[in-house]
Amino acid sequence: MSTAAFPTLPGLAWPVQRSLLWQTRTQQSVSGKRLNLADWSYPKRRFGLTYNFLRGSTGPSFTEWQTMEGFFNSRYGSWDSFLYTDPRDYSVDSSTIGTGDSTDTNFQLSRVLGSTVASFSEPVTAPLAVSAMVVAGTSYTSTQFVTQYWGSTAPGMITFSTFAPSTGQAIVATFTYAWPVSFDSDTMDFSEFVRAIWDLKGCSFTTLK
Repeated sequence: MSTAAFPTLPGLAWPVQRSLLWQTRTQQSVSGKRLNLADWSYPKRRFGLTYNFLRGSTGPSFTEWQTMEGFFNSRYGSWDSFLYTDPRDYSVDSSTIGTGDSTDTNFQLSRVLGSTVASFSEPVTAPLAVSAMVVAGTSYTSTQFVTQYWGSTAPGMITFSTFAPSTGQAIVATFTYAWPVSFDSDTMDFSEFVRAIWDLKGCSFTTLK
């Protein structure tokens, strides 16, 4: 599982597509009664990007097309993973990630979306940096906990190395994160519409679990 970062390039156009994907199995009895079974506890996300231009001059001035093609090839198409930082969805500020029980030292980073009456929590498996960790109002430094990153055995897990939070103590974290994804296809189609300037209409990738 690669931790290579998706390149940030000019030419990105609107709209940027973001799709939520769930998987549900439906069983129907002879009486017509239907039973739905949810296979996943949280969704996947598919991102669709369009680039109106990627400059690729023969000199050293602009290498955007070369960068994108090189990145796609270095992932071997859809074979390898990479990290995508969504500029609209990449940070959590002072969010509760768990409650202590005086025994457990491991807590999964998570994010919550929605209002109080309709919120949804899901794990974060590709943290970039944890800037604050607070237990029962007391701040702790990164020397007192270990963060596991994407590609580790327990991605997104925080382990307190010097103590176990006491029963009822809230663990609150502030951190940034990326989305672990892979390309949806082994094909990427560029079109050179003027000399040394390309567009890319179908660049899509989906999150991994």
